[in-house]
Amino acid sequence: MNYVLLKSFEHMVDEIEEIINGDLDFTDTFQAIIDLELKQLKVFSPVFSENLMTQYSESPDFFDTDALLPQAKIYENIFEKGQKEEKISKEYTKEDFLFIINIFNSGMKGLSIERLLEKTELLSRFFLNGWK
Repeated sequence: MNYVLLKSFEHMVDEIEEIINGDLDFTDTFQAIIDLELKQLKVFSPVFSENLMTQYSESPDFFDTDALLPQAKIYENIFEKGQKEEKISKEYTKEDFLFIINIFNSGMKGLSIERLLEKTELLSRFFLNGWK
């Protein structure tokens, strides 16, 4: 992974962990993470963001193992917070949650950055309400 992207990703992971470990409830935590990700995308130029999404969608090894481990930990922490607050049903296992996340991530690879930004609210509502 590009050094600049790696450093940006590491910084974002730190910020997301602070959000998860903060006092926000599950819904506000999820929204704060989405807002942070959108803000980060807007920091980059539109061409850079589009190129980033293109690389992500076309290269299966775009994120190396070192980048994927913190991401997996974030998903686990979100899942645990959601179950603790009963926003995610106890019927779902962590593996179920990660499976759905993987489908979401895979499905997003084929979409343009503009389309994803346009549908962020819809995706967030679906994700938040689909786990009850």
